[in-house]
Amino acid sequence: INKFINVINFTIIIFILLFAYIENVSYIVTILGFASAGLAIAMKDMFMSLLGWSVIIFGGTFHVGDRIRVRYQNSDYVGDIIDISLLRMTIYEDITLTTYKINRRSGRIIFIPNNYIFTELIANYTHSGMKTVWDGIDIMLSYDSNHKKAIHIIKNIARKYSKGYTDIAKQQMNKLRDQYNIKNTNVEPRIFSFFEPYGINISVWYMNNSYGTLALRSTISAEIIEALNAENDIKIAYPTQTLFMGRHFGKIENKQLEFNKENLD
Repeated sequence: INKFINVINFTIIIFILLFAYIENVSYIVTILGFASAGLAIAMKDMFMSLLGWSVIIFGGTFHVGDRIRVRYQNSDYVGDIIDISLLRMTIYEDITLTTYKINRRSGRIIFIPNNYIFTELIANYTHSGMKTVWDGIDIMLSYDSNHKKAIHIIKNIARKYSKGYTDIAKQQMNKLRDQYNIKNTNVEPRIFSFFEPYGINISVWYMNNSYGTLALRSTISAEIIEALNAENDIKIAYPTQTLFMGRHFGKIENKQLEFNKENLD
């Protein structure tokens, strides 16, 4: 609000000085018309950023303190908004799953032009006061594992450690339904099993803290590994290849040697 008032005051002062010291008002209006047309072409991005700033401020899509994810030229940046100025948003990059898997860097100050809200994808993790997001962990099991038993164990672990965030998400979803038409408001942990080339993939999804998903993910992952390793009928799978060797292979090899011997004779 202070920045907006300063801009308005500065604009009013400029116009007062122009009309006070220039007698021919029509002349200055013509000059301003040509100048504004040239500036509109040369400074298109700046004007789009100013328009984006007005959309951000009056639209209420983003606020200082929100956690957002920005995609630009196939690169993702996740952080918290620490400032919204006339031309850009400033975010502080935090340690997230994106920095762990993709960027391998964090703690940077990233400047996002306001006009990006019209051209690039910007995801808000904490829109309308939301404090939770869905997070998921995949576990690959061998085909001969007791996958039903594993599903039961994994789901109980996810439910145990994410219960606090699940309760928070229920309250937030009820408030969000007043603003948006949301059909599925179920926030209980969900688990799925898929047939994959190297085994059965168990995918568990649960509610997590929007500002720090890695801590709970690490805890749940460690608990799942420990619980599954304690079961004799459950095996964690990894990419493997099976080679079958038997009598037929030996017979073919012997015939090939006899054929080569006849050719030498």
